Amino acid sequence: MMIFICIALVGLVFLIISAIFGGHEMEHEVHFEHGLEVGADSDSDSDSAGGPSPFSFRVISIFLCGFGAIGAITRSYGVSYEICSLLGLAGGLLFGFFGWLLIRGFWKNQASSIIRSADIKGSQGTVTTAIPVKGLMEKKIKDYVSEAKYEVGKPDTLIIRCSDHKLRVHFEEFLAYGLGLEENSYDLLVVPGGPQFFFSDDSAFPKYSWAGRNWLKFLVEKHGLKNIILMAHYDCGWYKFLSFGKQTPEILKAKQIDDLRRIPARIKEALPQVNVQMFYAQPEGGHVRFTEI
Repeated sequence: MMIFICIALVGLVFLIISAIFGGHEMEHEVHFEHGLEVGADSDSDSDSAGGPSPFSFRVISIFLCGFGAIGAITRSYGVSYEICSLLGLAGGLLFGFFGWLLIRGFWKNQASSIIRSADIKGSQGTVTTAIPVKGLMEKKIKDYVSEAKYEVGKPDTLIIRCSDHKLRVHFEEFLAYGLGLEENSYDLLVVPGGPQFFFSDDSAFPKYSWAGRNWLKFLVEKHGLKNIILMAHYDCGWYKFLSFGKQTPEILKAKQIDDLRRIPARIKEALPQVNVQMFYAQPEGGHVRFTEI
């Protein structure tokens, strides 16, 4: 009888130890020599399905408690050791099974920060690397190879727009989806105020007009461009600078649109073969509306 009591006590002690000191690793199968069980770092189907193994440390402890208790109780009634052992085995398996179900139920309802490779296999992820303050200045990149392939292409259009950062992504989206222009199908001339340089000779900056007109002529003749697209936008900082900040955005908008309408005639004087389109961009409801002038 004492041997069954000792087995039950050993199982109870192991169960108490696992409850006090056990963690996530206690829920996984015990390693045996022949590899019948799966370790804590395995990606087996049983582990990836969630929950402890039937051969975990705690389940084995419950089995020992059941085996010893049933064996001791039946032995106290004078049953032979053979029958006690069989009844203890059956009782231990029954206790272990229900113990495993109970532990598995708790396991499924608990939150876990453990990420297993089987849980994320086949998933897509985004890697984000923080750049420290002055990081680009402190860590200079000496060599970099682009992901995009180098393709010469054959542009047929020149885009002249303002350099304001606020609308950069909106300009690019409009060119790609609004006008359907492919990436290598156009040249870019990006300067403060965009096409305003056509009238810089009327202001205090005639050299800007000279430079802009020569850039335009060079690109059209060098690349054989057939189309020119002029783009201006609401609340342009360059127009505010030229007006010394004394004009309202609406007055400056009217001035910008008037300038856009006058520019094609000036372009046609030097380049009569090109087609000219004008667009005005203005924020609207959290987005940007592009309107042809």
